[in-house]
Amino acid sequence: MKNIILHITKLSKHFALSQSVMNRQTAEVLSSVELQVERGTLSTILGSNGAGKTTLFNIISGFESCQQGEIWFYPSGKNPVKLLNLKAHQRAQAGIGRMLQGSSVFARLSVEENILMSAAPGKSWQNFYSSETKTGGQHSLLVKRAAGFLTRTGIDYEAVRHARAGTLSAAGQRLLAFAMLYVSEAELLLLDEPCSGIHHDQLPVLAAALEILLNEHKTLLLIEHNLDFVSMIPGTCHYLTEGHIQQSGSTKEMVSLYKNEQGC
Repeated sequence: MKNIILHITKLSKHFALSQSVMNRQTAEVLSSVELQVERGTLSTILGSNGAGKTTLFNIISGFESCQQGEIWFYPSGKNPVKLLNLKAHQRAQAGIGRMLQGSSVFARLSVEENILMSAAPGKSWQNFYSSETKTGGQHSLLVKRAAGFLTRTGIDYEAVRHARAGTLSAAGQRLLAFAMLYVSEAELLLLDEPCSGIHHDQLPVLAAALEILLNEHKTLLLIEHNLDFVSMIPGTCHYLTEGHIQQSGSTKEMVSLYKNEQGC
């Protein structure tokens, strides 16, 4: 498993449609999903609405449980981690970062406060802000690295550092979320529809930001419906349909398959 950072085997998930003991019905969302993600790569999961993509991310993150399967995480220089044994905050501390659909920033906090929060997964704001991370060398290093990342994506950090994150544009908030993951210790980043609500003209900026994350030795696993964006970021694609990975291959191959099967 030297080059694998995430290994999912026989993962199944169903939801109850009826609570009746005599007539219990379920809907299977994921069925024996098998997935391997190589360290330092970008992988995209394609699939129609309802295919189970976000449910898969929720199970990896610890937001939802499953009925069957195993998920192993292989952090660099550490022992393998059996994720299903851990709570959500423990998975974050183990090295898994998550960007939710829409915005993953704290809208009422400043841009700089958001950056500092990213250094302490699993901590409350009160506990974090009273810690030594607030001052000293670690504070300066985080700010410097985040500022460098945002500058490379076209954002003037000094101009926005004290502004509330919620006042940034949709693309600006997405780039801030990327910057938070960039300076965090997370190795595996789960990005759920990073292009949702983003103008087409901003897609190249987001694609360039993902390249920066890859150059920082992050591993990216994303869900995305915007095929133009997916085509900008070549890597491995996995086509999730009817609850399982039907096929995996290059971006070009899987986008073509997806278009043919979805009639788009």
